[in-house]
Formats: sequence, structure tokens, C-alpha cells
Amino acid sequence: MQTATHSITSQYEALKQTHPHLRFRDAAHHMGISEAELLLELKLAKPLTITPKKLLEALPSFGRIMSLTRNEGCVLEHSGTVDEVSVMNAHVATVLGFIETRAFLGAWKHILLVEMPKGNDLLKGLQVFDKYGDAVTKFFLKSEAEPEAYITWKFEAICSEQPLFEKRPHIAETVSLRSDFPLADFLKAWSTMADPHDFFGMLKKFDLTRAQAMSATLGVYTYPFHHHKLPELLSHLAQLQISVMIFAGNSGNVQIHQSEISKIVPMHRDNGVYWLNILDPNFNMHLRMDLIEKAYLVNKPSESGPVLSIECYDAQGELIVQFFGIRKPGISQDAAWVKAVQMSIQN
Repeated sequence: MQTATHSITSQYEALKQTHPHLRFRDAAHHMGISEAELLLELKLAKPLTITPKKLLEALPSFGRIMSLTRNEGCVLEHSGTVDEVSVMNAHVATVLGFIETRAFLGAWKHILLVEMPKGNDLLKGLQVFDKYGDAVTKFFLKSEAEPEAYITWKFEAICSEQPLFEKRPHIAETVSLRSDFPLADFLKAWSTMADPHDFFGMLKKFDLTRAQAMSATLGVYTYPFHHHKLPELLSHLAQLQISVMIFAGNSGNVQIHQSEISKIVPMHRDNGVYWLNILDPNFNMHLRMDLIEKAYLVNKPSESGPVLSIECYDAQGELIVQFFGIRKPGISQDAAWVKAVQMSIQN
């Protein structure tokens, strides 16, 4: 173990010499190990034995924090407070406040207490990983004073055992529909949705992925959206201060933004990477435009009228990010959002 740790440390230091701006997560992938494994090998993290419920319910007492959730194509970061946590059962929890998430606790396999140098500072926080060692979500402390629960958990972590991680299997995404798929029944079920949240039950009932559902309803309830129009659309929303809902996440956590946005910053890299950023004081979005393979304008019915969204998918059919107009149950979607989307399509 000591030799392996020394080898990984040497590899990491050599990699940082040749790629000084490489992000920690990308360094781990470059080395062929998970982010969690690299944190532990470099002794930047300690495993905790607390449950996801215990972690979540402590968050309101942490005061101001930064919450980060990502997938391969999109990162959402919010700095603020958690006002309320509701753990419905062993599988689902909601976090409400300026920081808002939907947690799917089956993927919350490992919780690490991480303290990592960054310049002259020390980034402190709690990071959640799945069974493969990939990050589900991260919570960073924003105040110098450590919360009481954090201090307790850091002390308890001294005796924690090192976790074991599984290797992620390669599973090819199937976008095409099977030949006997009951398309007419699916379209009828879509047309009778009372709320967009019914969509998840439909996917399960018809054994479909999201990407397959987008393809199956193309020209009826979903329409191609040219994702190169996203910077213009977001800039228009920012200029008119039209609130927008942004959803991005992974199998274990979906982070949600619902407010106005202000500073839209596209950033092209020499290596072909294209980031579309929202850089607001307490909210950042970093979207890899170059990873978007397909985007759709999606029309879901509800009891209060149509709900329009824009959904972006990567080449594997994985959802990267969703954009909605602000809406509440029983209230129609913001007309300003609908008008902005329609203008974007027409231009």
C-alpha cells in the first residue's frame, strides 16, 4: 500500500508539472483512477461513517456554504445557505433554500471529509461519491469557523477504514427504439400528463431512457433545438432579467437554480473545448457546449398549461442540462420565458 501510494503521489506530481492547470478530477481520470481514490491516496481526505441523512440534516447549521454538482458536461455551483432538508425515505431527499437539490441517496456510497490546499487557502468540506469513486455532490465551507458537526466528524474520521471502490463498467447507450415499442400508447400517455413530474413514471412504465423518449416524440412533443443559440438565449434572459430554472446533475444528485442570471461568458479553448459560463456572485454554471450532441425543445402538458423546456444530451444519450421557465404547481409557466424561447427559435 505504501509503495502504491508513493507511486500515485509521484505520478500526480509529475502530471502537475506538465499540466499545471489540470483540474484535480481530470488528473485522476488521466491517471486511470477515480477522484475519490486520488484524494485518499494523497491523504487529502478522510472517509466518514455518517449516513447521508445525517450529513444532509446538518447542512442548515453550517451557515454559508458552496454546493457543487456536476456531470461530464455541466457544473452548477451555488454559494448560500440551506434552509430546510427533507429526507422522505432511504432513497430520496430534498434540500431547499438558495441551495436547492434533489438527492437520490442510493448513489451516496462514500462521504469524505476533504481538506485540500488551493494557493494560500485550504479548501474544507464534505464530498459525496458513488460506488465507483465519482463525485455525486460537494459541500465546501465558506466561513473560517468550522461547524460543530464538522469538527466532530473530523475527529471520528481518524479511526475510519479506507473504502473500496468498484470499476465502472462500460455500458453502451441504446437510443433506437425496439421494434415492438408501443409508440401510440406512449404518445397518448404523454398527452395526458397532468404534471411534468409524471414523466419519470412514464419512462419507467415504458422502459425508456430520456434520450429514447426525446427521439420517439420528435415532431410531436419534442423538436430539434440548435444549441449554438443557447448563448444568445441566456444573454437575452439576462438582459431582460427573466428568471430561469436550470437543472444539472447525475444519478445521485440534481442541483437546481431558479432565479435571474446576469453575466454570460462564452470561453473557447485552443483544444476545441467550448465553455458557456454564467458567472454571477453566488451562482456559476459551466457548460461544455462542445459535448452537446443533441438538444431539444420539449413540450410537456400540465393542468396549468404547456411547460416548455430545453434539454441537452451528450453523444452517449446522457442528459447534460435542462432549462425551464419559472413555474409553480397550478400556475402557468412564465410567459416571458415562452416568448424568449420562441424568439430564439425564429431567429
